[in-house]
Amino acid sequence: MAETLPRFDASEQSPKLPAEGTAIACAVSGKGLADQFVIRGAWRGTAEDRKQLGRGSIRSQIWVVAIHRELRESWIGRPGGDAIVFADEEPPRGAVEGWFHASLAECCKLPQAARGEFDLFALLGPWKSEVVELLLRK
Repeated sequence: MAETLPRFDASEQSPKLPAEGTAIACAVSGKGLADQFVIRGAWRGTAEDRKQLGRGSIRSQIWVVAIHRELRESWIGRPGGDAIVFADEEPPRGAVEGWFHASLAECCKLPQAARGEFDLFALLGPWKSEVVELLLRK
């Protein structure tokens, strides 16, 4: 059975974060075309570092960037930008953490014909994840 996307809970496929501090991580699973890839992410914001982020939910401030290596074209999207965030998921103050699982094609609005090598990373304010390499093919 295919998983429902987007999702905002932890799973066995969620990438691991460093033991402490504000951080964001992402991973990609799947192969073939863009709509067959799933972006998986985890993030944490400390109480102190939350001052560097904008208003609104932290989830809505997470961005995913996909850059075609040869063409240097980029696509960007927010895996949880339109999601409803409940108070118990993100209290207004203090440390907070969360996860996301989203379709690469839907999140970044990649064209169906996209092929080649891509570098992918996630951003949360000034924090950037490690770069993930992926190959889109038929």
